[in-house]
Amino acid sequence: MDFPDTDHFSCSVFNSRSGSYAFDPATLMQRRPSYDRENPVSEGVTSIQHERAHWFQFSGSTFGALLMSLHRAEETLLLFGLREKVTDPAALAYVRRGIRTRRSVFSPRQADVPMPEQVADLADTYARLRTARFHLTDGEEGGRRFSGSAEAIAEAFVEADSVYAQHTGGVRPWPRGAVAEVYQRALRARPAVRDGVELTARNLLEAGAVLNELAGIVVSGWPEWRFEAGSRYRPMPSEFRYLVDDVLTTLPPGYGAPIRLALEEWGPHLRGFGETADRFGMALPTLACCIDISVNPPIPPLCPPVGSPWAAIYPPLRFLSAVRAVSELGLIEEFPTAETYEEYRREVCRLSGLRVGHMTARSFQHPRLTTEFFTSETSGVAALEFSSFDYLIWAVESMNVFRSQHPLRWSMPFLTNVLFDGWDPFQVLFGEFSAVMSAPLFWTGEDLGWGLISSHVARRIVVEKAVYALVQGAVLRDGEVDLASRFPLRFLGAEENRALIAAVAAHTTGIPEFAEREVYRETGHEPEESPRPPEAAPRHPREIHVFRVEREDVVNGDVARLNSFIERLREDPLANARTVDLRFDSYGMDENELWNIPEVTGFLLAVREKIPHWSWYFTAESDLTHCAGLVLIFLAGVENRFAITEDHCIQWLLEVTGDALVSEGERAGADLERLTAMTNDIAAAVISLLSTSFP
Repeated sequence: MDFPDTDHFSCSVFNSRSGSYAFDPATLMQRRPSYDRENPVSEGVTSIQHERAHWFQFSGSTFGALLMSLHRAEETLLLFGLREKVTDPAALAYVRRGIRTRRSVFSPRQADVPMPEQVADLADTYARLRTARFHLTDGEEGGRRFSGSAEAIAEAFVEADSVYAQHTGGVRPWPRGAVAEVYQRALRARPAVRDGVELTARNLLEAGAVLNELAGIVVSGWPEWRFEAGSRYRPMPSEFRYLVDDVLTTLPPGYGAPIRLALEEWGPHLRGFGETADRFGMALPTLACCIDISVNPPIPPLCPPVGSPWAAIYPPLRFLSAVRAVSELGLIEEFPTAETYEEYRREVCRLSGLRVGHMTARSFQHPRLTTEFFTSETSGVAALEFSSFDYLIWAVESMNVFRSQHPLRWSMPFLTNVLFDGWDPFQVLFGEFSAVMSAPLFWTGEDLGWGLISSHVARRIVVEKAVYALVQGAVLRDGEVDLASRFPLRFLGAEENRALIAAVAAHTTGIPEFAEREVYRETGHEPEESPRPPEAAPRHPREIHVFRVEREDVVNGDVARLNSFIERLREDPLANARTVDLRFDSYGMDENELWNIPEVTGFLLAVREKIPHWSWYFTAESDLTHCAGLVLIFLAGVENRFAITEDHCIQWLLEVTGDALVSEGERAGADLERLTAMTNDIAAAVISLLSTSFP
């Protein structure tokens, strides 16, 4: 069995371009920096809009409902499968032994006895579900395994529909067999490739979030800086055009590929606009429409199964069809109303042969699961049994009602925050749909917060999600499970919360050993009694140990605390390679960027000098999202950050990947392939640095 992502949530989290903000559909949580660290004038406003768009996508689209349901199918399979499917005494003893000894239950390599059949069947079913979700979200490079996953994806549609039914009275408007039959016929899949660039559903979701992120800047291209029905786009003022141009030219492929592809396809319609930023501004409503069409196929669990080909189901293929239809039809030339937007969308669908999926009616739920129940502190929530997915069905179906009534605002969530076409932006706070206008949970700095849902509901959701994370981590990975990378420290730091998570995990799974498991570890490294075998260590562990640098240490140029931290990680250098990043929270209120503060650059130069093996442990990759430490050390040695030369990069690369890196690798017992990979990581990061602007 092969799990496509060894980290619990690696194919779930959707990051903003900066990486400081994120939305995790697995935990229903939006993450942002602490308020004293956030820059609300620049990054804050745009990144919040980016992540808000992801909540609209996952809660309000038919494809989002499918992915959310697959998350729930994975949860129920593990949370209840260990109790209901592992009944043989030998199999149960195998599972309990794995949980007790901190060894992966689903990994055959960890067993000194053969994996029992019941455990193997559970692991295989879980792997197939996870693989299907991975393919639906992230595709498969080159399509090497994608076509072979057709059966697993068809099964995933069935499971998503079934898990939805478990929370809606056990009744669906169509028989279970109909779903299997339709999608087994349709799913003979090939990846969506255009001019050598593979598009994935994740690409489309990120591109849609970028549209919403930049809408507040692009609005400067409309008269009086307002999106107004019937108005025509004109070039943005130069200062905003340069800003948008900067963003678009530096967008990673995962965020920008759909946008670039569409703008190129629509070139003849955009000849009146010379700059990329203005072509993007003119195309903004049309791009939003194409993404709307692409992520709303008529699929379960919200829509009845229809005998559509894969090209009419898979979002990237739908997007390509919609883009080609726009080439024939022409772009939206005047900013639309909800009615003219729907008319244009219908015409694009007619030309492309596509249908937009809509929920026909709300599902049956407990009659008390209403807006009042989820938002009132006195609605009796503590006395009624419900799950996070009961909340999610209510939110998803509420948001799909919103999408049907306000299609333009759903496709461009930014519009819900402004006066437009009779909409009062205060409706976001006080209107009919206010309780679903944002993610239910917020992780700000190290604090847990929530929107308009009650504290009882918020606590029930976060505890349930943490229980699943504990069970999943214990089943899939060796060692302790540290939930600090997925949940706020203030929540995990409370002893009663940790005890509750462990107790609920033991009760739900029927495995009493879960009651003894730790869910939060101060150091974040594996305990000595359960070391990870070197041959099983992944090349890029994704659990990052964030070291918070104190201001006093910076002022004194004292790297002793950091050195002690890394020395602990050196006890297992293979497992801890590429896991360390730095944060300077005490400089959050400083007006200057970190690389412009002399005492910070001095501290970083001291790190490089006094901890020569830092390059083995610090995170490094082409995506610089979680590579703050490496980036800052690089910039600390740059004389003119506005003119970083290739020669400087090459010299720096040779220095940091030289003797110190090789010596640490030899000490760890790494082979030549591993050493080469570690060097390539830093090289990829340096290449990305060359194309990054630093103010």
